[in-house]
Amino acid sequence: MPSIVFMLPDPGFLIGRGHVELFIDGELCAKSTYENEKFTIEVSAGRHTVTAELVALVRRSSKPLVVDVPSEGTVAVYANYSRMWGKIVLSN
Repeated sequence: MPSIVFMLPDPGFLIGRGHVELFIDGELCAKSTYENEKFTIEVSAGRHTVTAELVALVRRSSKPLVVDVPSEGTVAVYANYSRMWGKIVLSN
C-alpha cells in the first residue's frame, strides 16, 4: 500500500510546548508530541499536499510540501523546527 512516513525529531525545550498536527490534502492525519515520533500513513498513489502545524502558545504552519507517492512505495517527509525563525519546515 502506498504511504507517507512522517518523521519529527524532538526540537528540545520550547516554551508553551504543545504538539504538531500533520495534514495530508487538508485532512488532519496525526498529532505528534515531539517524542522523536514517526508515523506511517497509508494514502492513495499520486500527488498529495502535506502540511504541518505547530500548536503551542502560538500556531505556526509549514508551507505546503507536494509529494508524489508511487503505487508500490513510500515517501518520507521530515519536519524540522527552526528556533531562529520560529517556524516548522517540511522536506523530503
